[in-house]
Amino acid sequence: MSNVLALGGLAALLAAASAATLQSPPAQDPAKTPAAAAPKPDDAPADTPVSDEPERSPEEKAVLAVALEFIKAYNSGDAKAIASLFVENGEIVVENETPIRGREAIQATFETVFAEEPGTSIDLFDTSVRLLTPDLAVEEGVAITTPPDTEEGPGEPTSSRYTVHYVKQGGKWFQASVHDFPDREPTIEERLAQLDWMIGEWVDEGRDGVVETICSWDPSGKFILRDFTAKLDGMESISGTERIGWDPLTKQIKSWMFDSEGGHGEALWTRSGEEWILKAKGVLADGTVASATRVITMVNKDMIKFRSFDRVAGGSTRPSVEEITLVRKPPAPIAEVVEDPPAEEAPQPETTPKPEATPKPVDAPAPK
Repeated sequence: MSNVLALGGLAALLAAASAATLQSPPAQDPAKTPAAAAPKPDDAPADTPVSDEPERSPEEKAVLAVALEFIKAYNSGDAKAIASLFVENGEIVVENETPIRGREAIQATFETVFAEEPGTSIDLFDTSVRLLTPDLAVEEGVAITTPPDTEEGPGEPTSSRYTVHYVKQGGKWFQASVHDFPDREPTIEERLAQLDWMIGEWVDEGRDGVVETICSWDPSGKFILRDFTAKLDGMESISGTERIGWDPLTKQIKSWMFDSEGGHGEALWTRSGEEWILKAKGVLADGTVASATRVITMVNKDMIKFRSFDRVAGGSTRPSVEEITLVRKPPAPIAEVVEDPPAEEAPQPETTPKPEATPKPVDAPAPK
């Protein structure tokens, strides 16, 4: 059966895809869940505002490159690399705590953090940079740290506001002072900001048909809405809708999907580096219970790869979905507006002026 049908999670968790593949012979898939990978500075996920943006100046990009190096070092548990990003007498100030001053103290602090909380990752959001002088800059944003999952459940993210002052020495930017403000619970909008790359139109044109997906924010900004349509050769079109949001019960990003054939499903989303792992389950229109593990990898802002394994329907193992590539649909060209030429005025008929009336002479009074 077509891979287009089997798009499942990426094409809005096509429940109909699972139904279609029920006719395929069972197959055992040895695929394993990918290991976590830290974001790389050269290809940071597009949902991370630290990534380079076209409107940023070269100096602003150079400052943000240091922030990306910090993310990479933190997620790798490399305290020495973090310390090297600071000036010799750099400092970290956390409210109501003793300031940490000097590279050696900073390195020792992060060595303790990584030993006590191994596997914790960090992301930076709402990042802004201001150049105060050619050699001084300020970075502000929100840092979200996420501990690894445990037997009790997924790690609970925490966030804090931060300000970093940079100085330029020897042509290179260094962190001089980091101020971390009190932790607070991330807002729903901040949690979903990681999926901002989804917004737009996506298409997969396979040999057997076309699947189109449109993603947008709902008016509240607390959900991402995804509508999909699958036009497949020899079959009726399939459509559906999905709502992606934050589930306060499981404390994870979660999606709920409904398709045009009467099926419905849900999935829990977990980020692993630049990949999203979806644990999906649902009920097909005929009552068959299905489940699968789906992996979404963002190659760049305009390309996504998707695969699915551990697929089970009605208690039977189903074939895996090999890697599929989806691309962002380019915007429609703006039609050139051609203005109508001004209407020509109709010629006015020539009129012959009426002769002026000759004044009637006044009779002279008769002589008496």
